[in-house]
Amino acid sequence: MAEKPKKQLILEAAFEVFTKKGFHSTKVEEIAERAGIGKGTIYEYFKSKADVFHEMYIWYVDKYFAELEEGLLIETEPVDKLLKIVKNHIVFLTNMKSLAGKLLSESSSNMDMGAEFKKTMVSSYKEKMDRIKVIIEEGIKKGVFREIDVTLCTMFFFGSLGGISHAMFLLDIDINPDAVAEKVIDILLNGIKK
Repeated sequence: MAEKPKKQLILEAAFEVFTKKGFHSTKVEEIAERAGIGKGTIYEYFKSKADVFHEMYIWYVDKYFAELEEGLLIETEPVDKLLKIVKNHIVFLTNMKSLAGKLLSESSSNMDMGAEFKKTMVSSYKEKMDRIKVIIEEGIKKGVFREIDVTLCTMFFFGSLGGISHAMFLLDIDINPDAVAEKVIDILLNGIKK
């Protein structure tokens, strides 16, 4: 088996250390030690600890999208695709829960991740929105969904994912991906009217 590139080792180690200790308490030396490299090697790939965090975030979001797309290739029906998105989102959040909790308690506004980090976050948000929009449009074309304002429906669906995120991170609620995904899709498709 091929050895992982050093940058990949650093990102994986950073995820583990930031998850355990949070941004402010993490030292670059700890990331290097976890990756099995010298501290100086980190600075061959990254300018600062904030840069490591930013790249780690991008790497993890890219991993999320790759796993999501892989799962969506299996599904052929729009409803099943939306169900898969909800399940994958909850699994992703479960893996991020410890890190997100640490960052929220540190107040990420004090982390000063800068404009580039914010741009990355907006880009990943837009990418998710666009993916959901395509699935809803596909469902309308196939006659599975009724004619509806696709943008508003996309925002509604995406907002439900945000609500799940807030419940998990802020209220520390554990959520079963299979059980909740089915219920979210039921509410989306059938509403709440009796």
